[in-house]
This record gives sequence, C-alpha cells and structure tokens, in this order.
Amino acid sequence: MNPSRPTPVEPDPTDKALHRLSCASIIETCTLASLLFIAVPLKHLAGFPAAVSWIGPIHGITLVTYLWLLSTSFANPIFTRGEILRLLFSAIIPGGGFFNIGLFKKKQVALKLGLTQ
Repeated sequence: MNPSRPTPVEPDPTDKALHRLSCASIIETCTLASLLFIAVPLKHLAGFPAAVSWIGPIHGITLVTYLWLLSTSFANPIFTRGEILRLLFSAIIPGGGFFNIGLFKKKQVALKLGLTQ
C-alpha cells in the first residue's frame, strides 16, 4: 500500500440509503405531476389516451420503488415516525416530494456529524 495515496473511504450505507430515498422522492413527484398535469389533460382534452398509457406505468414503478425504499427506513433509525408519515403522504400530493428536500438535507448533515435523529 502506498502511504502517499489516501485509502478510499467507503460511503456509509445509511447515507447511500438516504440518497436513494431522496432521489426516488423527487422522481416520484415528477412522474405524478407529469401524469396529472400533462397526460390526463392530453387524454381528456386532446383525445390522446396513449399519454396515460405511457406515463401511468412509469409512475406506478416509481411509486412502488419509493414506497419500498421508504419501508426500508423502518429498519434504520434515520427518520422518526412523524417524518415517515410526512414522506408517505407527500407521495400522494403533486409536488409534495419537493417539500422534503430540506428534510433530506438536514438528515444528511446529521449523518455526517454522527448525530441520530
């Protein structure tokens, strides 16, 4: 091992899980907004039902992925029960995931400082 080269540090698994959850939250929010504000109006106003057929399954996959990642948070004491409920309800509100960005940043800082909850 070369002493002049620093050894790579493995990222904390909790930090990786938090990053995945935050990305999934934003992606889920974007797909819900595109489904409700682009695809559904195209279907009903322009007679283009294929838009819902394309975006609907994409949103379904992202929603299930987000809920799965959120359910893994129960095993990890990153979030309180109230915060988990907040993250859960934000998934059904168009644009709700954007309100969680501050929470994710706060949790990332707490992890870096070694604080829990």
